[in-house]
Amino acid sequence: MDAPLVALPAGIPSYGGSHGREAWRADAPPVRRRCADWLFHWVCHGEAHWELKDGRRLTVGADGFAIIPPLVAATLSQAQPGLVLWSCQVSFRAHALAPPSGLRGDVIAPGEQVLVPMTFTAEEAPPVLDAYRALSLLAPTEQGALWRLERAVLQLMGEVAAFARVRTRSRAPGRVLGAALREDERLVTILRRIDADPAHPWCVEDIAHSLSISTQRLHVLCRATQGTGLKAYIVRARLELALRLLRKRDDGPALSMREISERCGFASQHFFSRQFRSFFGVTPSDHRAGGALGERERDDSDWGEPTVVLPARDDVAHAPWVTHLGGFRHTDDGVVSTAMSGDLLVCDRRLDGDCAIEFEGILPTEVPSSDLSVFWIRTDDWRYAGRSLELSPEVYRLQVGASGAYSAIMTGARTHLAYDDFRPLPGRTYRIRAEVRGNRLTLSVDGRIRCEHRGLFPLVGGHVGLYAFFPGVAFRDIRIFARQPPALVPATAVADHYLDQREYAPAAEQYARVATAHAGTRLAQKARYRQGLSLRLAGRDDEADQVWNRIAGTAWDEPVRLHGLARSFAAARHDEVLSRMEDLYGRSRPDTRAQIAISWAGYASALTDAALRDGVLVVLERYIDLRERVFPERTTADNAAAEAMLALGRFADLLERYPRQRNACARALMYLGREDEVLAQFPDQPIACIEALRRVGRSSEIAARFPWFERGMALPGAIMRGAIEQLLQAYPGHGQSLIALGRAHEVLADPGAGAINRMHAAIMLGRESELEPDAARDVHVLMARGAWRAAFAAHAGDFWYGMWPRHALALEAAISGDAHGLREWSHVRPDQELHQEHFHLMHYLIVPFLREVLGEVGATCAACELVVCTRRWAYGQLPWHNASRVLGAIDDARHLAQPHGAFAASDLLLCHGIAYELASDTSAAASAYRSYLELPRHRRGTAYDPLPERFAHWRIERLAGHGGSASGPRTANR
Repeated sequence: MDAPLVALPAGIPSYGGSHGREAWRADAPPVRRRCADWLFHWVCHGEAHWELKDGRRLTVGADGFAIIPPLVAATLSQAQPGLVLWSCQVSFRAHALAPPSGLRGDVIAPGEQVLVPMTFTAEEAPPVLDAYRALSLLAPTEQGALWRLERAVLQLMGEVAAFARVRTRSRAPGRVLGAALREDERLVTILRRIDADPAHPWCVEDIAHSLSISTQRLHVLCRATQGTGLKAYIVRARLELALRLLRKRDDGPALSMREISERCGFASQHFFSRQFRSFFGVTPSDHRAGGALGERERDDSDWGEPTVVLPARDDVAHAPWVTHLGGFRHTDDGVVSTAMSGDLLVCDRRLDGDCAIEFEGILPTEVPSSDLSVFWIRTDDWRYAGRSLELSPEVYRLQVGASGAYSAIMTGARTHLAYDDFRPLPGRTYRIRAEVRGNRLTLSVDGRIRCEHRGLFPLVGGHVGLYAFFPGVAFRDIRIFARQPPALVPATAVADHYLDQREYAPAAEQYARVATAHAGTRLAQKARYRQGLSLRLAGRDDEADQVWNRIAGTAWDEPVRLHGLARSFAAARHDEVLSRMEDLYGRSRPDTRAQIAISWAGYASALTDAALRDGVLVVLERYIDLRERVFPERTTADNAAAEAMLALGRFADLLERYPRQRNACARALMYLGREDEVLAQFPDQPIACIEALRRVGRSSEIAARFPWFERGMALPGAIMRGAIEQLLQAYPGHGQSLIALGRAHEVLADPGAGAINRMHAAIMLGRESELEPDAARDVHVLMARGAWRAAFAAHAGDFWYGMWPRHALALEAAISGDAHGLREWSHVRPDQELHQEHFHLMHYLIVPFLREVLGEVGATCAACELVVCTRRWAYGQLPWHNASRVLGAIDDARHLAQPHGAFAASDLLLCHGIAYELASDTSAAASAYRSYLELPRHRRGTAYDPLPERFAHWRIERLAGHGGSASGPRTANR
């Protein structure tokens, strides 16, 4: 019998007190169970049967779910030996009529009857599987686990409710449908009428009135169910009718374009042609003549036999495949990636016409969701690009499982050209197909198009690459189809080739010839546009404007205005960019609107990078405000907007506004000091989880949690744990390890050492003056030279290093007795506190002591108590151990045994000095400070920080009565 639908109760989902894994023996008998809570079962292996009291049976296979309501007796049995399942009890707490704002997203509203199918599969609801996996990682016996379990259950039931709402629309009986669903039913009736008669003069206001709802609510409903507004739905229905009329083959004469326009309900033939081209990328006349859209594009049969396969077959030409990054091993039916952090296999055969690549992709079950991706490489110099090829604007990345969180077509560092929420699940097989047709890229999964992008120019001509991030990713039955370029090429083909090769001057010349030869035609307008673009790219802006003025008022106005926006942005005329962008978006074609969102993302990314360096946030805030007001629904801008919010310090806003930007959300949680939530909510983001473990001083857990990631990603944590000799054995010549062992001279002698390692090695040896001139502006070099004010001028707004020079100036203010200056320079905004470098010693220990020295009695102990109570896991637990030692809550042995204690001995000496001063033992304090200064630089950290050293020198001078033999270093620009 079919499983019934059950309404979830109103209330806050709560952990019912029990969850766990059951592995059944082969001879295990059936078990009869009844529970006062909701029981949520996940079948991991095998097949489970539940027989209810009324005779109904529920059958759930591997990666399936069953939900049993409270007080429902059911007999559970295994259909075959080997049943493994997880079970979790969930209850629903009653809530107040007006729940707190922070909990509203967790409450199922009264009257909203979300019907839960008692059985469903992970394939139907992948987010539910991810949420249950996150819950299964939590053990009730762990310290502080209860609140994490509560949060995990909220996340799980939230995903169940979201899935159930969708299922309710198609499965719920009419008598239990809520008001929103009745609205949907009436909307469906209207949409059917529109489909039946698209040429009718439909009025959105009249439709809304007939449904007794507002026009705004009508658009929301239509967008939620159809993915587009009602006006766009009507236009699309009319265009579909136009397609049918254009294809119509009667014995009589073909309908004219004017007749088709009138029959489809368009106000004019010009408007009809414009809308048709905007939606389909080709004019109605060209389509009728066999242009890009017709049956040829809807039928894959004319692709013929594949031109390239892997593995090779005797009857098909086999092109060589080159491993560009990582490694691959060949199998009987394909290849499998073997390296970590990116494997790229490139077909060393250029494809010059339309092409398609198709394969079966499988992620291994032991890794999180990740890439099953195709790279379309449009440069022939890819062999020399190394890892930078991934971020080249000449490479289009068609990614299924980008960052393990979504699918997208991307180019450059972060430019999203198309976006979809789909992400693959480990262990499943997917059929991936990527196509390059003229100016269009499409990415399909299991026959469904997930992402599509149309460029301004043809995108054909390039190399195919297969990309995987993890080892063990299988690519099977790989086939590449290619169409040869057409025998008849467009008049602009020669000029297009010059433009594609970045030979702008001859391109402009050829476009001018085409425009002159075909004066007065649309071809001439197209050639003039591209002539102007060639001149613009050559840096001849005035000439480009003159050419574009000649096609003013044509269909090329909007692309020209887009280029004008880019020119204004490059000149930092942001008022002009923002006003023009909003105006253009409000009255442009759909394809132009899509391009505006992509352009906005590029501008926001550039401003974000600048803000992370200089801290200038006002302009970036204005761009975020524009996006939120004008095109919030454009998912291609979501990633850039999320990254911008990180730079702005709007971490909580990011979590609420862009929950699907999982990587950015994980970092936001870390910057809020909520690393445990990263581990619980984002187990499929291993890089973020590894960073979270390192940040809280739990890097020793990385090997167990992420064994496939242990090598490479875990190195910084291993250094902080003091496992440096072991690292050098595994990675001979590792720069950071050599520096930490006092062998910086070996790094400088190594010609293959990276620039960053060479810089830190030179600073450790006191040889920063020998560095290249470009390095002299680096914050580490400026600080090592004591150029505090120069460092502040250049790096005060830096997202990671901004507080370092400020703390230096705070220290100098304290030395001069300036209490006001100390407060001003050491002030830290809440959004700055948890992502700074060279920060914790000054902020949590030295600055409070400086305040006490200048008369603020008890400042040190108060700050240490606050750290002990509220910053247990911050900065690898280093501040907590320092504060606890100053307060006397732990002894030296406990301090030295801290998880990330590689340099704890140097911090302990500073703690001793401060503690002795607070106890008025000046002799012992001076001795502790001298011991600190006697330590070589490499014993104090992997990178040199001059501020504790400057502090120790000053305290020795003060304790010696200002005239002793001890003297501090001279510091420039103070």
